Amino acid sequence: MAHDYLHAVRDFELAHALRFLPGPVTAGRPTRVLDVGAGTGRQAACLATLGYAVTAVDLPSSSYAAAREFPVIDYDGRHLPLPDGAVEVVFSSNVLEHVTAIAELLAETRRVLVPGGCAVHLLPTPAWRAWTTLTHYPVIWASALRQLAGARRGAFGPGPGGSRPRRRLAQLRELAWPSRHGERGGTLSEAWYFSSRFWRGVFEAADFELVHSEAVGLFYTGSMCCAERLPLARREQLAGWLGSACRLYMLRAKPARTLPP
Repeated sequence: MAHDYLHAVRDFELAHALRFLPGPVTAGRPTRVLDVGAGTGRQAACLATLGYAVTAVDLPSSSYAAAREFPVIDYDGRHLPLPDGAVEVVFSSNVLEHVTAIAELLAETRRVLVPGGCAVHLLPTPAWRAWTTLTHYPVIWASALRQLAGARRGAFGPGPGGSRPRRRLAQLRELAWPSRHGERGGTLSEAWYFSSRFWRGVFEAADFELVHSEAVGLFYTGSMCCAERLPLARREQLAGWLGSACRLYMLRAKPARTLPP
């Protein structure tokens, strides 16, 4: 069920992003799209079904590598395996916050875009970080109760390095404070690193113009709190009160700088 819930969330976000992508046909041929950090390739497959010519890339170490449902090309996270001016659109969904070499990757996306092409990135928000932290504890407490109940019933047998209940309780203690999600800052400072002001600076430093930015309008948390028990329609309503978990950024590359003679 959790997979179904995540798929529904990502499908919703992709449908929102499609409003900012050019149509499936450009100049009489399929619009070429690069999906960076494609994961299983689910969103890439959806774009291909709509008629886009999609190239998908991700790290070979991706946790989704074994569950790919679309051809995904392995790359090193820095150098895109495409020639200059290869695509009309660069797309990513909840990826850039995980990229350490962000300047290098954004420079590569500029390189592979045709003149006038666009980049559309979906990224988590400070609201997502705050609610993920706040809902972390109820989820952990519920997990701890399940672990203790299993230990009392003798559901776990002993194993190397101590009994399984002890090892599991040790793991729970390690989760007493939620870890950061991306590659910058910590649990608390990620609110800044997920802000639109931060990303605006990153994009401008990479010579991209921020054409448009808006909240996607869906509330959810990284702790999977309520998950499929809270329908998307209700999550749309909650986004107005609690904040959207994801924000869309549409970019265009600035004209290349020319040195004075």
